[in-house]
Amino acid sequence: MIRRLWWAMAFAALAAFSLVVVACGDDDDGGEASAEEIAALEETVTRIVETDPTDEAAVDYWLAHYTERAFEVIGFADAEECRAAVDDCIGEPSTVESIRDTEISGDSASAVVSTSDGDVTLVLFEKESDEWLVDGFGTAAEIPAGVSEIEVSAVDYAYDWDDEEVTDGNVAFSMTNDGEELHMMQVSKTTDDFDIDAMIASLETLEPDALPDGVEADVGFGIASPGATANVVFEEQLEPGNYVFLCFIPDDEGTSHLELGMHSEFTVPE
Repeated sequence: MIRRLWWAMAFAALAAFSLVVVACGDDDDGGEASAEEIAALEETVTRIVETDPTDEAAVDYWLAHYTERAFEVIGFADAEECRAAVDDCIGEPSTVESIRDTEISGDSASAVVSTSDGDVTLVLFEKESDEWLVDGFGTAAEIPAGVSEIEVSAVDYAYDWDDEEVTDGNVAFSMTNDGEELHMMQVSKTTDDFDIDAMIASLETLEPDALPDGVEADVGFGIASPGATANVVFEEQLEPGNYVFLCFIPDDEGTSHLELGMHSEFTVPE
């Protein structure tokens, strides 16, 4: 399994997503969500986001409100493995500052939460036994006005998109995970002689904080569970030159999606 520079970034980002958001608004299967349902979700949100990893009862509640898939997303096999490394798994408590883009559809829900830590996260839910459980995550940065949004479909194992839509560096990417596995999009600037196979080979001996062969800089990052969308927004416009999308998430056998062909090169024209 490749666990070098970018995988460490992915894990750090996912660890920051160990929270849940309230879903309130319209229910496609039953009209507007009831006040009781909203209140129950709000209580779940408060208890999970404010979980103190030293409080055993609070930890029990937190662990009971994650699905098996959500544990896998944050890098733990199950609740017991999370409990054994509770400080890393749950992390420090936070508070919810705002909630937006909320949707409820039957036993599924999603919403975007901003916390006091500065995280902005899309969280997916599934209802089990009348309880809302965290089921997935995605990065949820807002795309600023005036920036061209380019849609990318992440599948198992490729990025499906039209690179001709990149006509200048004033862009952001909206990556929807249409696959069955967790996917990420690392955007890196590359050299003119970049070779994807040589880059992959260089990862085996890569030193911490070093860049692999042919990579000049890492410029953007997004990650999304199946069904979620992650926006990749850049601090500055992309400079003219060559770039690549990369996914370092491993499959069930430990082979990175990158090695399975999940990469895509593009050019920002002068």
